[in-house]
Amino acid sequence: MCVAQVDEKTDSFDELLERRDLRSVLRISAWVLRFVRNCQSKQRQNGPLTTTELNEMKNWWIKRVQLQDSITAHHERTKVALNLQKNVEGLLECRGRIRGKYPVYQPSNAKFTRKLVERVHVDATWWCWFDHGSSERRLLGTKAQTAGKVNSNRLLGLSTFQSNSLCSTSW
Repeated sequence: MCVAQVDEKTDSFDELLERRDLRSVLRISAWVLRFVRNCQSKQRQNGPLTTTELNEMKNWWIKRVQLQDSITAHHERTKVALNLQKNVEGLLECRGRIRGKYPVYQPSNAKFTRKLVERVHVDATWWCWFDHGSSERRLLGTKAQTAGKVNSNRLLGLSTFQSNSLCSTSW
């Protein structure tokens, strides 16, 4: 992910991002889009949200942030410096020397970018607790861990930093 700095202007979308976590914002947006499409079409879609709908909303938010950045004074310099080019979905990507691996451009001061980075950090960070006098590890923290989706073998080989009885492990 490429990040650049922009000036902020607040609107109702940004207020929604301030009040909710990214997952909720994407789901709320997807439900609203489905409602609008169902009102406009005779063919109704029902049932749970699909991955396609959620990805479509994520791309919409990214395009929105990129559009806001495109009207700033420094956008042309950023576009040249990062070699920004649109992909097939219409998102700006940073084209570099590695072919086939192009990160999507995200302006750093956008609220959506901050929420996206926050979500990635939460998903990638693991917290564990060590029993004193024992090598037994107990996992605490993220929803995935408390839901029992953690495979203890994945922790093997990870570097840990122990501070008192709390350690942070990330991959």
